[in-house]
Amino acid sequence: MSTMKVGLLQLYEERCSDGLTRIEEALKTGADLLLLPEKWMPLNEENTVHADVHPFLDGIARLSSSYGAAVLTGALYEEHEGRMYITCYAYGPDGRLLSKQRKMHMFGAEKKSFAPGNNIGTFTFRGARIGMAICYDIDFPETVRRYALADCDLLAVPAKIRKEGMDPWMLYVQTRVLENRLPIAFSNCSYGRYFNGGSALVDLIRAGTDNIMYSRTRRIQNGENAVIFELTPEEPREARHERLADRNAMVDSFASEEPE
Repeated sequence: MSTMKVGLLQLYEERCSDGLTRIEEALKTGADLLLLPEKWMPLNEENTVHADVHPFLDGIARLSSSYGAAVLTGALYEEHEGRMYITCYAYGPDGRLLSKQRKMHMFGAEKKSFAPGNNIGTFTFRGARIGMAICYDIDFPETVRRYALADCDLLAVPAKIRKEGMDPWMLYVQTRVLENRLPIAFSNCSYGRYFNGGSALVDLIRAGTDNIMYSRTRRIQNGENAVIFELTPEEPREARHERLADRNAMVDSFASEEPE
């Protein structure tokens, strides 16, 4: 089994291109896969991607190729055919675009400005299948189940969680990991008085004489901006297959019946 070094970077910049220096610093620490937060820059024309083209994306392609790493841009602002999306791009170690994921569930005021995505974005990296979802997407159990059914080994989640929402957010993450046997890494914004970071990798461990499985949380501590956590993606694969094999897929089509 191979170990993957998953890097989580917490940042906020006025221009997304200004983040390239911080991203390179994080890659120098040896990350195999680097994940950024959601909407880690203000919304304006300079920070908007058009037709998958932007100087920032060019910079990410160069860095991923130079360091032989996969870089997930976090959730950027994307304009496509007159509609706005919240989109994460994944670049591989050859500098090419591996996949992109548009946020599927709009939170609060996002409904007024952004359209939802309609795909499940995955890619293969170092023998592991990586899925991408964005923040509010994982509040819905059926969304994460789709990634588990696609046999993802890791779900990478750009997030933007206010400090008062972090406790319930962690419950969502830990529950999704446990119910799907699918590790989740999320990177959160860290700036100002409302966003305190707390990014984490949540995976699985077995404990006790009955080999019961638990979620394990490893978090970035206060004051840290980038941390690498080691993950063996293959380890929960068998447990995930066993859990999904126990699932009665017919439940998805069961009709709701009222008692007579």
